[in-house]
Amino acid sequence: MTDHVARLYAFAIAVLVFFAAWVGVAAHPWATSAAAKPDLRVAALVAKERRVRAETLAVRRVLAVRRQQAAAAANAPAPAPPPPVRIVTLPPLTITKTS
Repeated sequence: MTDHVARLYAFAIAVLVFFAAWVGVAAHPWATSAAAKPDLRVAALVAKERRVRAETLAVRRVLAVRRQQAAAAANAPAPAPPPPVRIVTLPPLTITKTS
């Protein structure tokens, strides 16, 4: 082949055939039955995601309750201060004498 144009066309067609074969192999058309089986790792991941979402909702509920309690405590009037301490001196109950 001394014709450079023919070589160029042959090379271009070879590259196109190569990439078409690559796409065909990468698509795995023969593996349709294996793809139908559920993957256990994916099922475990979905279960973990559900658990994490449930825990997140529970934490959000607890935080909402605590925020409401804090807001109610902030709006509530302050408790009355305790009465002042009185010091009382009483006479002794018994008198002891030494001889």
